[in-house]
Amino acid sequence: MIRSIIIILGTMLLISENGWSQHICGGVVGNREAFQTRLKQNVKQAKLNYSLKSSQETVYIPVKFHLVADSDGVGRIDYNDVFDELCILNSQFESLGMVFYIKDGFNDFDHTPTYEAPRRAGASARMLQEITKFGTEAVNIFVTQNADTGNTDNGTTLGFYDNNNDYVVIRKNQVGSSGSTLAHELGHLFSLNHPHYGWEDQPWDLEVHGKVVRTQVVNSSQSTGSVRVELVDRSNCEDSGDFICDTPPDYNFGFTWDRACPKFNTVVLDRNSDTIVPMQNNYMSYFLGCEPYAFTQDQVDVVIADYNSNQRSNLRSDYVPTVNIIEEELVLESPANSATTDFFNGIELRWTEVANADSYYLNFSGAGEDLRYIVNETAVYITDLSPNVVYTWSVTPFNETGGCGEKQSAILRTNDLETSTVDPAIDGSIVIQPNPAFISDNLNIYVESEEQAQGQYLMTSINGKVVVNKPLLISQGNNHIKVNTTDYSPGVYLFSILTSKGVTTKKVILQ
Repeated sequence: MIRSIIIILGTMLLISENGWSQHICGGVVGNREAFQTRLKQNVKQAKLNYSLKSSQETVYIPVKFHLVADSDGVGRIDYNDVFDELCILNSQFESLGMVFYIKDGFNDFDHTPTYEAPRRAGASARMLQEITKFGTEAVNIFVTQNADTGNTDNGTTLGFYDNNNDYVVIRKNQVGSSGSTLAHELGHLFSLNHPHYGWEDQPWDLEVHGKVVRTQVVNSSQSTGSVRVELVDRSNCEDSGDFICDTPPDYNFGFTWDRACPKFNTVVLDRNSDTIVPMQNNYMSYFLGCEPYAFTQDQVDVVIADYNSNQRSNLRSDYVPTVNIIEEELVLESPANSATTDFFNGIELRWTEVANADSYYLNFSGAGEDLRYIVNETAVYITDLSPNVVYTWSVTPFNETGGCGEKQSAILRTNDLETSTVDPAIDGSIVIQPNPAFISDNLNIYVESEEQAQGQYLMTSINGKVVVNKPLLISQGNNHIKVNTTDYSPGVYLFSILTSKGVTTKKVILQ
């Protein structure tokens, strides 16, 4: 898989359809000097061993995923891809003792400038607004169509980190793809440089730099001045390359390297005539296809130092999310696969409960529609579907850290009969007492019917959660239904009686 190769400090490296293309300077994404200062402080802190995290501890890092669509609401990434990405990300950072979790759900918003050209000023302003509203206590990740200004004539930018505003933007086709784009960008967020820092816009070239590299990299758009050429013996590692000493010298050899990642066999010597052997599987390098990727121990220490710095105090809390992996397979119970529903705007769906799942993502797609619901129960009453449409519906179990749960899918066809058609036999005859009621009260529901009927009654929360669904034999004349509300939460509910002739609904308020 293609992994991220976007430069943190303003240069964008681009990949074309058929191979490597040139990389171009896309402007400063944040303050280069401030970033380098932060990195050096973290390197120093790591060496002083002032980290608050021991090797046995696990830290839980809140993430706010901002899932962007165009202004018409079109193009938003599927939630399942984000769950997959979180599963991948937590496996990639497991050795660091870091677990990322979803902070208060996803933030969906519709804004074409951000979706198509997130590096433009208008997009940046909108992203800052979203962070202020939803992401002040989380790592902020914006998932967009593009990760540049939308001009893709020279290739495709996969992601970037904005140092000024402290957020990551990642192209949606890089999310959930088993690559390491997001891990690369989060390495930048936690103050890691590329191991080839200073060489981003002028990779090593035999004709330019020679087999023995003696000259400094000068006037690189990535640097805050000239950058010293790093030596294999580490004698200048503290002020050369990425300023991290256990990452070997790399003069951006990965820029033109084969994506199949053969072993580096190009003979390049530093000025001491020592042979350079780059770390091809480093998360922060530009080598592709070199799985499994890893951070060095010094990189890990810098990431941890950054996490424990004052700048990251907003990420630290005592909260422990659900971390268990979801291994049990979910089963869709009803409607049966390929069934035609009785109604199009009143359908009850059921599936099995899955261990370690906190919530379920329910998705309908068909006839150009993309309907999404996050629910906590294993049954839901849906009223938003269209008539005479074939939908693919799916349910994915998940928890705060993703959970790695598997999506299960089926097909249903909607009929053209509306559940809003009131059964004339009981139209207007439902009386609920008391209403409003306290949650400690029993609801007494009186129904007068002109005829006998077989049906069911439902109590549904205002957000579609089915609280009660029981069969009901309606007698001709007076009927009495008692509903215990002790375990309910305060709020607005809908009490509905469904028969073959339609549905009759009354609002219930619980205090």
